[in-house]
Amino acid sequence: MSKYSVQISGKDLSIAHSVNRSLADKIAMMLISERVSKAIPTTNTNKALNDDTTTSNIEEPSARFSDFIDTHGVTCSGELVTSLGLFLDGRGKLTFTKDEYRAYFKMLRGKLPTNVPRDFSNALDNKWISEDSEDQFKVTSLGEKMVNDKLN
Repeated sequence: MSKYSVQISGKDLSIAHSVNRSLADKIAMMLISERVSKAIPTTNTNKALNDDTTTSNIEEPSARFSDFIDTHGVTCSGELVTSLGLFLDGRGKLTFTKDEYRAYFKMLRGKLPTNVPRDFSNALDNKWISEDSEDQFKVTSLGEKMVNDKLN
């Protein structure tokens, strides 16, 4: 079993402990959640995300999405597509589009994805996402399980 080191220090406090992967993941999620809760966008930004996701509208949430995919260990494009859907779902947006994927990908990697149809086909073929309506996708229970299993 891998051991992870957790250290907290500050005025009048110094704690260092070795913990297992499961506890390390829980601590990381708690810290990320705390950071996210302090950086929740205003109602206007939430409305912009739900109405029209443009690059200027997603700058702040993309930093949180970057934390989300890093925490979940996302590596392949199909996982990235599914993770975006789950990330947006957690913020009240039940479906997502290929344009939103392109915008978030560009914010994360500094360039547009090279093969969006292949990325979505990978996620669709694995049944991680389903097409809700034309160019509207949602994460399936299998996709949610895949992303959450990557935490363990």
